[in-house]
Amino acid sequence: TTRLVEDAENKVVNVGITNNRYTHLTVEDLKTQLSQFYDFLKSKKTALEKEIEAKKLKGLTPEQYNELETQFKTFDKDGSGKLDRHEVKACLFSLGEERTRKEIEGIIKKYGGPDATTLNTRGVVGVSQ
Repeated sequence: TTRLVEDAENKVVNVGITNNRYTHLTVEDLKTQLSQFYDFLKSKKTALEKEIEAKKLKGLTPEQYNELETQFKTFDKDGSGKLDRHEVKACLFSLGEERTRKEIEGIIKKYGGPDATTLNTRGVVGVSQ
């Protein structure tokens, strides 16, 4: 923080150092660079948050994702955050897709993992694409 830079400056001044042959930077230069670095970090954080959000959406618009999430919550009868085979079938049926039991099991394995028996929100997003 700038407080550390100011403390270091005070120590240098207190011992009488007026010229530092190892750097041409002043305390003000360091404060400016530190401020610019913090600004860069803020913009990087924002960019990373947007990238994470885009990956979460997996190519869907925010509206489409919200609709899927609403559908998911509607069919997650037990509130577990996961849809079992019956809930997946009902959810897909409501979206106009009628699937057999074997197809539902295949979907769960494909989007939930090889040993999965349920789908979470990400799995449902995967199915919708």
